[in-house]
Amino acid sequence: MDCLHSTLDRSDTIALNASMVGLSLSEVSDAQATGVGQLQGCCTADPSGFRRGRGGDEDQIETEALQATAKRDTCGFAEKESRETGLVADCGKWKNDVMDERLWGNLPNHLLDNIMAWLPFWSLLRFKSVCRRWNRIADCRMFLDAYRRVPCQDVLFMMFADHLKHKVVAAYNPALDKWHPIPLSHLLPSEPPNYFFILAAAGGLLCVEDMGWPCRSLIVSNLVTRSYRKLPPMIDMKSPYVVGMVAEAGRDAYKILVAQDGETLTSQYYDSKSNTWKMSGSFNRRVALVAGTVFLQGFFYCLTFGPVGLVAYDVNDGSWHDTQITLPPSVTCPHVIEHKGQLMMVAGLEEFSILKSVGIWQLDLSNKTLVEIQRMPDHLFQKLFIGSRGNFFCVGHNGLICFNDNHSPHILMFDIVKQRWWWLPPSPLNHTLKRQSVLRVQFLGFSIEPRLDAVV
Repeated sequence: MDCLHSTLDRSDTIALNASMVGLSLSEVSDAQATGVGQLQGCCTADPSGFRRGRGGDEDQIETEALQATAKRDTCGFAEKESRETGLVADCGKWKNDVMDERLWGNLPNHLLDNIMAWLPFWSLLRFKSVCRRWNRIADCRMFLDAYRRVPCQDVLFMMFADHLKHKVVAAYNPALDKWHPIPLSHLLPSEPPNYFFILAAAGGLLCVEDMGWPCRSLIVSNLVTRSYRKLPPMIDMKSPYVVGMVAEAGRDAYKILVAQDGETLTSQYYDSKSNTWKMSGSFNRRVALVAGTVFLQGFFYCLTFGPVGLVAYDVNDGSWHDTQITLPPSVTCPHVIEHKGQLMMVAGLEEFSILKSVGIWQLDLSNKTLVEIQRMPDHLFQKLFIGSRGNFFCVGHNGLICFNDNHSPHILMFDIVKQRWWWLPPSPLNHTLKRQSVLRVQFLGFSIEPRLDAVV
């Protein structure tokens, strides 16, 4: 099989898998020795590094690992759903199921590629740890072609704590309802810069700014494959900053939008295909800041401040447009998100400069109107913003909205589809900073889709 060169060696893969699925390295070693912890003593390590079954047949270990992982993932999903719905999930039916190893142990490679491509990301990481053959398959061109055709099923909400000094990063996984510590070696080159900012995310990639003096530079990285690219210098601008990032459908190219505000809004963009920066259109209106960017149907939608408004940047022709949508004067901390092809806004509402509530609006671009669809329940609002100054941050992805206030230890999540609110488990960042005797400073960064096929 024609394979791509892997950016991870065997030990790096094991460490990454352990970090992502929340296992210690000793647990991963045990899992490898027993077929992901479910194959009760049926395999041992041979000198070549391939694990063998009872009769020296590698197909048997792969079949049993496939069955064990399917059982655990399905039961785990059913148990999670039962907690949410109040129904009891019965996974006992799996106990006596037997998969015929003569069939499942000899699947053609193209079928195995397609099966693995549709696995949730976290199950795929477990599969990669079963044996060397499966680890290699995940790096092969035929698998990546199949994987690239599958829509993203997973998301991570990344949070940073005092990252200029202590570089502490963690990510919340809604599918598993748990936090993962993220080593900086998975975000940045092997020797991370002393000062950096993560500026944007798209299609499984992160855009990071190296703040090192005297040469500031941008780096694009894939935290799963640990690959990265240092971008060429921008076209000279007075005070440029990254507005947004978008990945193309095939995840083999991306663009980064940079703007300079002031009396006139000017911009340039980076195209990974040509590895160059190009100047684009300008907007003849005074703008103090452009932030909160969402990409939707060929446009970057951006919030502007000074004055507050919503503008759109056409990626195809590089032009700026005013959406002519008027935001309520009492709005504070607005954020724009996308949900099922609809543009939405999350914002607070103030009375006499005091935050009183948080709402979610749907923006109708055709009629230039906002329609409120949800208001944060008062008891949740009081808990989240107790002792707060009224400034909050939120990030949305695939119908999930995560709320955080820098002065609160609580983090709140809302599911638009299920109309469900819940509190996240305690963030590991608080413990890390307390151990380092640092005042707690944490805030949400970005949502990111973990992808093996995102090309830097």
